[in-house]
Amino acid sequence: MDSPAQVFREFLRQRKLKYTRERLAILEAVQKFGRPFEAEELLLELRESDNRISKATIYRTLKHLLDAGLLKQVH
Repeated sequence: MDSPAQVFREFLRQRKLKYTRERLAILEAVQKFGRPFEAEELLLELRESDNRISKATIYRTLKHLLDAGLLKQVH
């Protein structure tokens, strides 16, 4: 079984997108939550851990994680 990081890397590669350290930091932060969260909560978590990642990058990466099947959206 592939790890989430491997699945995400392959997903991005197939779409000719880069697997950046920012995207990896977002994936790792998402995995730490272990519960439903809001994008703003993720943004605060990343900023507290000194990751300078833009809100736009977070939202785009969350969309990629959804499309890759690594996240589910809850309403």
